[in-house]
Amino acid sequence: MAALITLLVEVKRRMYYPQGVPRSLSYPERPLYEILENSAVKYPWRTALIYYGRRISYSKLWEQSLRVASTLAEMGLERGDRVALMLPNIPQFVIAYFGILAAGCVAAPLNPLNPREEIRRELSELEARILIALDRFLDKLPEGSWEIYLAEAESYLPWHLRVLSHLRHRGLREGGDARRFRELLEAPPRSIETEINPREDLAVILYTGGTTGPPKGVMHTHYSLMANALQTYYWTRGWWRYHRPYPAGWPHVVSAIPFFHSYGLTVALHEPLLAGATLILVPKPKVEEIMRVIQRYRATHLPATPRMIREIVNHPRVGDYDLGSLILSVTGGAPLEWETAERFMKLTGAKLHHGYGLTEAGPVTHCTPVDREPKPGSVGFPLPDTEFRIVDLETGRYDVPSGKPGELLVRGPQVMRGYWRRPEETERALRDGWLHTGDVAILDEGGWLRILGRRGERIVAEGHALWPEEVEALLRSHPGVEEAAVVGVADPMRCAMDVQALIVPRAGYGGRELVSSLLSLCREHLEPYKVPSRILIVKELPKTPLGKIDRRSVRRLLEASSGFEGGEGEGPYGEENR
Repeated sequence: MAALITLLVEVKRRMYYPQGVPRSLSYPERPLYEILENSAVKYPWRTALIYYGRRISYSKLWEQSLRVASTLAEMGLERGDRVALMLPNIPQFVIAYFGILAAGCVAAPLNPLNPREEIRRELSELEARILIALDRFLDKLPEGSWEIYLAEAESYLPWHLRVLSHLRHRGLREGGDARRFRELLEAPPRSIETEINPREDLAVILYTGGTTGPPKGVMHTHYSLMANALQTYYWTRGWWRYHRPYPAGWPHVVSAIPFFHSYGLTVALHEPLLAGATLILVPKPKVEEIMRVIQRYRATHLPATPRMIREIVNHPRVGDYDLGSLILSVTGGAPLEWETAERFMKLTGAKLHHGYGLTEAGPVTHCTPVDREPKPGSVGFPLPDTEFRIVDLETGRYDVPSGKPGELLVRGPQVMRGYWRRPEETERALRDGWLHTGDVAILDEGGWLRILGRRGERIVAEGHALWPEEVEALLRSHPGVEEAAVVGVADPMRCAMDVQALIVPRAGYGGRELVSSLLSLCREHLEPYKVPSRILIVKELPKTPLGKIDRRSVRRLLEASSGFEGGEGEGPYGEENR
């Protein structure tokens, strides 16, 4: 039966696979740093990075990366030593990152938004030799055995902006014993001597978002990240290469997704550099800055989060910007309502596609096809050489038929080696060659995949299972709701689980009238057990750095506000559905 299901899925996949995208690729067993090195050979004078108007060519970028590699070698760092990065999307991240890889060391980008103690834990767990951080993060840098190098954000600005930034941020750079990033560039560039085994040697350790537990270090080899860069390259560019030239001659990509996240690292750094694109660096991904750089540099590609897309279409001055140069945008990490997607495509004229992945898979495993309209609510089809199964939630051993929910399992060249120094968790996640994602998915009759939510997010209310996204989508459909988050909250009095919601209202809406209207909407369109027992209005939802709802924080907020009745301006409104 399982073989028959697999065969049927493969037949449908071949029917719906995008034009110009190979179903299987050849993955070179080469070090990951060759993504930059090869583009520097092919396009030496092409602009690789734009940073507030400052342009850095591919040849200059690779030359500076080699200087970092030489310095690390002179310092005695060896193959496999960990070097941590705590930097936003600035030139120093790209330079240091590829220098670390070229030296045979392991790059470990850390989230600078994490609490100081979490940063300390990760650095200690990694046994990092060096930490390269932005000087403005000094107050978050923990003490330890690692040597600290501070990068100044304004170092690569045009001269007039550099002067203004120095005046504005005087006094921020007193780093004690910390050294300067420019010292890493003092060694002359030299040929790479470190032998790297791409299939075995680690390139990067990325920490998970920690929404379902303490962040875990995900180990990726040179081979796995090179594979995912090639998979995404052929998926997003294969059709365009055959059917439509780029308006600017080659892609101009807005790199606003943080590089310390797996999505940003692959889709906004690796893949564009592989394509010989020009990366427009946005260290602070504010919506007005994103729209400004799209207009100024005639950007063609926008990797985005659903939150970015919403902020663009809802911005009061969006009409002041010309976003018509965009031809393709891809989003992922969280659901995006179809109405917002349609508004974005009408506004920009770009195709908008939705992808799926997780840090443990490089991260991209699925995406909607580029050669046709996406299907609302779907994440499309698997990338080349990516297999998937949907198995029963009880045992995890049996494939479920189309139309039935189950846990998504994936297998492919982009899957991680395992979790850093966590063998038991690695064994639970990787079984018989399959990565157990923990996400619950459903496959429709056309072969399109839809993600229902995390396995741990399933709510069992009154003996029935439901997924938060169904209720959230209905709440977001109300004209007065900007965002919504739904979780299950334990009710000890009834020994059961309550469906409860937080919402962020749109301007001009709020109060008990909005809550009452939402409850009426839910009663009209949902089964009784899916109707929230309580809806609270808040100013903003707890989010991860990538804009994904942090459901653990949502649940804690709801539990802490149990029984709360607020007034206008006093806090969230609460109303019981009893």
